[in-house]
Amino acid sequence: MNYTMLKNDFSWERVMESYDWNPLEKFNAAHESCDRWAKDPERVAINYEDHLGNRETWTFKRLKDRSNQMAHALRSMGVQKGDRVAGFLGKDMELIMTILATWKIGAIYVPMFTAFGPDALMYRLKDSGCKVLLTNKEQAQKVPESDLSLQVILIDDVNDKGLNFCEYLNTFP
Repeated sequence: MNYTMLKNDFSWERVMESYDWNPLEKFNAAHESCDRWAKDPERVAINYEDHLGNRETWTFKRLKDRSNQMAHALRSMGVQKGDRVAGFLGKDMELIMTILATWKIGAIYVPMFTAFGPDALMYRLKDSGCKVLLTNKEQAQKVPESDLSLQVILIDDVNDKGLNFCEYLNTFP
């Protein structure tokens, strides 16, 4: 099959029938890209390998559950529909959880490229009005002390209660 054949065979009616709800009324990218596939608890979403070569299989169910916990965590920080949440992370599972969680609560995900230097990062954080920045210790070094009124969450550190990021997420349903 080639592009011309696909184009000629395309049907918006078939697209609409593929949804399990009416996307013209309300659309949630987290539901479409993750949650609706979690009905099968064994369905693989991502085969992940970290920078050390450790491999891990993430199912849609696990990704849904963890992003739900992240969404609850963001809400506990005061993030609401329409607020902006930035992710200044590499290709980590926490980045994917952050994106999905942000979409789930109706907030706006603001991607930050890890090659940004301090000036580019600060410009984007200020201009976007981000409420929360999720990052790691390495990237946080690029965040200069400033008058930014946003919460910085380090995924590879402990919080003020002595909990690491995963332990912190586990305190939420």
